[in-house]
Amino acid sequence: MQYSYCKILKSVFVVILISMLKIFGVVLLFVGFMATVTLLIFREPLRQFVPFYSIYLVWLLSFLGAKLFNYGRRLGIPSAADVLLRDQRRPIIYLRPFKEDRITSKRPELVTAIFGWVGLATEEEQLAYVMNDIGPFITIGRPGELLPQLGAVRIYVNHDEWQDKVTQMMHNARAVIIRLGQSDSLKWEIEKAFEILQPEQLLYLVSENEMDNFRLREPNHISVGMIGGFQYFSKEWEPHWINLKEIDMDRRTCIRTKAPVLKMALRPVFEQLSVPWNPPPITLLNPVAVSIMTLIAYIVIMIASPYILSYLKN
Repeated sequence: MQYSYCKILKSVFVVILISMLKIFGVVLLFVGFMATVTLLIFREPLRQFVPFYSIYLVWLLSFLGAKLFNYGRRLGIPSAADVLLRDQRRPIIYLRPFKEDRITSKRPELVTAIFGWVGLATEEEQLAYVMNDIGPFITIGRPGELLPQLGAVRIYVNHDEWQDKVTQMMHNARAVIIRLGQSDSLKWEIEKAFEILQPEQLLYLVSENEMDNFRLREPNHISVGMIGGFQYFSKEWEPHWINLKEIDMDRRTCIRTKAPVLKMALRPVFEQLSVPWNPPPITLLNPVAVSIMTLIAYIVIMIASPYILSYLKN
């Protein structure tokens, strides 16, 4: 009884902490955005009152806001056990060299700090957003990390248990995505994948850095973050290359700018796995959100600027 009571209190505390981090993060981002716009528009009138380095302090404020918001989101990520309990579909397993997390989980914090929500989702988040249409997106967590990264849900295992765990995960998987790279562990995982999986269950993710070594670039090729392309297999292990190409802006949103590109490109994979595929919806969220944000900034600045200038002069 006492254990259950302590567990409930702990859960409530975590929920409150997550909410506070997100709220403070959003507030700091908004304040930083408004202050940046004000300093840029009224640069000349404010020059004699505001130090030249103020813009950097404002960016630092927004940077801190983005960090707090993201820490709140990471703290609220459910465990893999909870996800698999709620979602009974066979999972999508994501295998990669751990060192790639520095790239795939990297967020353009400076861009976020200056332009608000534009490009907020990381590469791995956007890949997870697409793959969750097939099944829960699961990966092995990097040993020693304090908080899981956003994107694939992490499972943490001891070093002497990871091979058995990966083998078990492959047997239960709907499909396995392997991000190619240089790693002895990854080499073992690729060999095990060919041993366990059917051809249509395996998908290679080729990073931009590996493109020249893997395949010649095709016309109109683009990259999504560091994703250069994909390779999937049909029966008899016949390889097929998926080239990423640009799509219309009206299928994007402020948060996930690249997920629609991935969704369009991975249609053959959906069809091979007999999963219904629907094109990314056409949305006006991106231009509308930017227009609303700009309008709000303009109104606030017009109302506040006389008071700010009057206060500074006095």
